[in-house]
Amino acid sequence: NGELTDDEVIYMKHPPGFKPSGSGTRVLRLLKTLYGLMQSGRRWYQKLKQILCECMGFSQCDVDQAVFYRASANGDFMVVAVHVDDCTLAAKTLKVIEDFKAELAKHVEVTDLGELHWLLGMEVKRDRDARSIHISQLAYIDSILRRYNLDEAKPLTTPMDPNVHLSTADCPSSTADHALMRNVDYRGAVGALMYAALGTRPDIAYAVSTLSRYSQNPGPNHWTAVKRVFRYLNGTKDL
Repeated sequence: NGELTDDEVIYMKHPPGFKPSGSGTRVLRLLKTLYGLMQSGRRWYQKLKQILCECMGFSQCDVDQAVFYRASANGDFMVVAVHVDDCTLAAKTLKVIEDFKAELAKHVEVTDLGELHWLLGMEVKRDRDARSIHISQLAYIDSILRRYNLDEAKPLTTPMDPNVHLSTADCPSSTADHALMRNVDYRGAVGALMYAALGTRPDIAYAVSTLSRYSQNPGPNHWTAVKRVFRYLNGTKDL
């Protein structure tokens, strides 16, 4: 859906099986963005922002560029939270949401996935009687525990050991120490934990922030501390 400007002249070969006879050595000039182009995400965002703000009367949140909102004179209020092409809609009434989807479909093709249950690896549970919404990453946490073979590790009640003080002194200093950590995916593990911390688990944010300081040259003690966070999540993944 993103559209290239006149200043962005990009050519591509014909896709296999779609080259017309008699085209010779001619190639195709792109008018719209495709997956894989550096500017695809930006151009799509600009297109969506134009549709929402200029065509549909939404305003952009000042503190989060991916959140749009609209308040009408009759008191209807709607919020649209965007992650690339996944849009989460919230409004006071279902009719406002239905009208929005019909209006948006006039500009771009829309796939309606119904009421929100899953979003970016997060499970959303709504209890209408209790008027509550619960968000968890249980499935995501299970997947990263299996990835690092820690799904059967003994659970712990705290993400960090208060008696252990990590520092750069724990970084490898010898060839043997470097060899010990050579095949340890320390950065990947910290990154996996960081997504949980940013999503639904702020209780591990301090631990992840501390452990990320040693991503450049982690030692065995740092890796033990990372595994402790995984063990903590293993015992608290329903939070």
